[in-house]
Amino acid sequence: MIRNSSGGGSRNSYRQTPFRRNCRVTITNEGRKRVSNLYYHVDWGKFAKLPDDAGYLHAHYEQQLPPAKDRPFTVLDVKGRGVYVGTVLNVLQAERGWLGEGDEFIYLDGAKKASIEGTGTEDYFNDAWTLRVSDGPYTGVSIGEGGSAGSRLSAYRWQIPDPIPQPIAAV
Repeated sequence: MIRNSSGGGSRNSYRQTPFRRNCRVTITNEGRKRVSNLYYHVDWGKFAKLPDDAGYLHAHYEQQLPPAKDRPFTVLDVKGRGVYVGTVLNVLQAERGWLGEGDEFIYLDGAKKASIEGTGTEDYFNDAWTLRVSDGPYTGVSIGEGGSAGSRLSAYRWQIPDPIPQPIAAV
């Protein structure tokens, strides 16, 4: 659904994103360097009608620089109906060492106790004892430059074969 090139210069999304009236695509340079090359291509089609229950894509971006020490990093905190389709984790290391010693905790419907509790960042992205460059349909690491300050990492996990349950609507 999302593809990063090995050098990080290309990012592509292959996810269908239906819309009823209009759509806006915004590209923002939040870096300090001028962008000299930018290419984009949007394929779209017009349909007479979408199904009444057509799902919409909602993307969320979260950043901490510098990251908070000794506090969990919240990837997503939302309420409502839907299906969690996955995570893309991009890291620019601020200091030397392994960044992934942290377990994922997934709380459903405002629960106080985690409904899903994992065993580590590398395990969530389907690797072990580090993250190595790999490319699979549901998990992978497209950029893995090591554990030095300034190293980059880009990992993805799509929850398509193992969806995180959506809340059950109150009747």
